[in-house]
Amino acid sequence: RRPAAPGAATAGAGAGPAAAPEPPAGPDRAAADPIGARAAAPAGGPGHGGPAGAPGPWPGSALPAPDGSAPTEAFTIKGNAGSMLYHTPASPYYSRIRAEAWFSSTEDAEAAGFIAWKRR
Repeated sequence: RRPAAPGAATAGAGAGPAAAPEPPAGPDRAAADPIGARAAAPAGGPGHGGPAGAPGPWPGSALPAPDGSAPTEAFTIKGNAGSMLYHTPASPYYSRIRAEAWFSSTEDAEAAGFIAWKRR
């Protein structure tokens, strides 16, 4: 067995239930909380939607325009947060998908953790 880290409670020592870990503070908090990162990120910052698109919750993403359309013509990739799938204009579901995030490239979508829609 490895020795416990300093200040760590050990099992059976009567320390009680362990408290849920706090999210990291500072810049690491944004990496652990992409929605919080959206609120903290400046519009138009590097990798966050560009000057005309509000930053989305994932790096390289932008939020939809108020009517649900792409924030600018540069954003053609639709991201579905529920499934974590992205759809290109070639997808048969593209016109039916309401994007929760828009990406300007498939590389940006994949870097954010989305995967391409594939026919099953």
